[in-house]
Amino acid sequence: MDEILHELFSSIAVGKDVAPPSLDPSTGVKSKDVEIAAEINLSSRIYLPPNADPTKKLPLLVYYHGGGFIVESAFSPLYHKHLNHLVTQANIVAVSVNYRLAPEFPPPIAFEDSWRALKWIAEGEEEWINEFADLKSVYLGGDSAGGNIAHNIAMWVGLENPEGFNLEGMFLNCPAFGALIRLGAKRLRSSRSGWITCRKFLTMKHKDGKPILQHDKNSTKVPMAIMFVVLCGFSFYLGGMFCSEKEKFATNEVPKAVENPKENAAIPAAGALQIKAVKFNECPADFQDYTPCTDPRRWRKFSLYRLSFMERHCPPVFEKKDCLVPPPDGYKLPIRWPKSKDECWYRNVPYDWINKQKSNQHWLKKEGEKFHFPGGGTMFPNGVSEYVDHMQALIPGMKDGTVRTAIDTGCGVASWGGDLLDRGILTVSLAPRDNHEAQVQFALERGIPAVLGIISTQRLPFPSSSFDMAHCSRCLIPWTEFGGIYLLEVHRILRPGGFWVLSGPPVNYENHWKGWNTTIEEQKSDYEKLQGLLTSMCFKLYNKKDDIAVWQKLSDSSCYKKLESPDTYPPKCDDGTEPDSAWYTPIRPCVVVPDQKYKKIALKSLPKWPERLHTAPERVSDVRGGSDGAFKHDDSKWKTRAKHYKKLVPAIGTDKIRNVMDMNTLYGGFAAALIDAPLWVMNTVSSYSSNTLGVVYDRGLIGTYHDWCEAFSTYPRTYDLLHLDGLFTAESHRCEMKYVLLEMDRILRPNGYAIIRESSYFVDAVATLAKGMKWGCRKEETEYGVEQEKILICQKKLWYSSKQSSR
Repeated sequence: MDEILHELFSSIAVGKDVAPPSLDPSTGVKSKDVEIAAEINLSSRIYLPPNADPTKKLPLLVYYHGGGFIVESAFSPLYHKHLNHLVTQANIVAVSVNYRLAPEFPPPIAFEDSWRALKWIAEGEEEWINEFADLKSVYLGGDSAGGNIAHNIAMWVGLENPEGFNLEGMFLNCPAFGALIRLGAKRLRSSRSGWITCRKFLTMKHKDGKPILQHDKNSTKVPMAIMFVVLCGFSFYLGGMFCSEKEKFATNEVPKAVENPKENAAIPAAGALQIKAVKFNECPADFQDYTPCTDPRRWRKFSLYRLSFMERHCPPVFEKKDCLVPPPDGYKLPIRWPKSKDECWYRNVPYDWINKQKSNQHWLKKEGEKFHFPGGGTMFPNGVSEYVDHMQALIPGMKDGTVRTAIDTGCGVASWGGDLLDRGILTVSLAPRDNHEAQVQFALERGIPAVLGIISTQRLPFPSSSFDMAHCSRCLIPWTEFGGIYLLEVHRILRPGGFWVLSGPPVNYENHWKGWNTTIEEQKSDYEKLQGLLTSMCFKLYNKKDDIAVWQKLSDSSCYKKLESPDTYPPKCDDGTEPDSAWYTPIRPCVVVPDQKYKKIALKSLPKWPERLHTAPERVSDVRGGSDGAFKHDDSKWKTRAKHYKKLVPAIGTDKIRNVMDMNTLYGGFAAALIDAPLWVMNTVSSYSSNTLGVVYDRGLIGTYHDWCEAFSTYPRTYDLLHLDGLFTAESHRCEMKYVLLEMDRILRPNGYAIIRESSYFVDAVATLAKGMKWGCRKEETEYGVEQEKILICQKKLWYSSKQSSR
């Protein structure tokens, strides 16, 4: 299919011609091309009207070209001519964004490029923009797919409220929109705000004072409506036919900026959303370990470079499965915590290769119907507890609450993370889906936090300065290759003063080189290269003994200032690099320098655990509406809610619930309220919502970015409880409810619970779909009994595939 699509696109002649920037003789408009981000080939064309006067700054139009996301460019003759005429008639400055196109760069890349371009514009450092444009009067515009982009960028502005400019309105010309849910006439009529801003732009005045375009009161007549449909049909077809799994962006209104969209989103008064009952079929039996975005069946489609085929590659919309993933033949309800840390049922994770290959290293051992985990590892043959004891001797902060959060890269079966749980340290165990077979599934079956992931070409889905400690125990990551780019990513996610721990080659090469099938000279060279790279990234060797070496990320600014020298490698990342951008964001070969405005983000400046859990982090002030008071209010609110939840689901706080996910957290309040229960919570922050994940980590909790239009990075049947708070209210304009619920079913264990806190508008529709997934649900009141919001308590039933041999 890919080959056919590429052949089709290569045969399309539209949009390949390029018109150079120029002084247009017919309009007097000047234009020039400006590079925005060379590493991703993101650029723009800027247009300046004749007689532009720096003493009289002009409104700025940011324009996104059309072409169904697959053809045309900002430099094509069509759009060059269009922008020349628009700029001279409206007497404005315009920036036409040249975003990347599908199929090489499928959506949402076009949207991310467009958002990045807008933030670049807001910086006001480009000469023409700085001199002639009024950033207090910015408009977004576009046609076809560009109209869709403009609409969604406006939504991002409303939610993120970025500094540096003021968005006045939009100009949408035949925008290509497609809805995921039929909304009905009353629902549509409530979405007038987007058109009001549209009209505001359409009545912008000509340079001589006359309106350019007036809203025509007769524009709703049938002939005009028919003409509109005909003109837009082709571009809508292109935009819809080739959309990928990430292209769920079209909406019907631009939400206003609110402090917390989950709580304040407007609910239509037209009654509840109605969905027909549906019964979902079973997936084939060989889908028992199906991981949609890391599916080995699709690996051959992607590059071998730096093992990038193991990164997230979600299936396009026409390949999405709308079936229920069955459990393995002979599946049993998981063994309960804390016993699960030492053993699990073989039939729940029936993988023999890892047992045969790693049993001699004491990773695990199969005995009868169970796997047992003796706590061994490649670098800790005497057990993980002894290994961690040695580590604590090198890092005293592991004992007194200084170190609270950790990440284990290449985690094996997560014995290291499991041992740290007993020491008050919460670890995210990270491993790809590779030939070791289900490392992450073993970890979660044991009740230890873990996610699928690999350090390759994309940043890990965590904010900068998040973890207190990172660990690699012979994890086979080539740290010194590719200019040390993997070390740069570890540097980004470690907070200042945080520790990086390495055991295995080339540490202690003097005593181990013979067993590593190498020479002592090679290992010495590797160690010196590693030490050199770490020093150049502002790490210092903190401690070292036997097989364990510890480096610490420096907090003071003196080292980072040296990175500003033009001949330095790795260089300091430029100001256009967003430190926390970590959802399909390429790893860049530069050092993300800690922001000096933060005085309390360094490890030594944070309160020790558990005091830090309820202390308002410094980064809360970066969140729209965030403050110490708002944080404390959220903390108090979730204590009340958690108390109510325990009445509705008595299993909370017992050994029946261990692995928990908060699917759209704000500050991690739900997890904090359950901190005394024998469970852990994976706090998920939407990649399209306000960036609050740094606050979560500053509290000593863990989490990840995610987009619920896609599958989560985990195996089936790995969570006991899923909690969401207004997720469908916030995301239904992008993500189809059916697929979100099917993903919840995939990752929820049999007999597991879902607490769905939603607006009354969505609750009944969710319950209808849940019934088709073999869930039992009941509707409950919130703790305050408000009519606009309800709680749906659902439990997934244990069932077996009708095609399996035994039960």
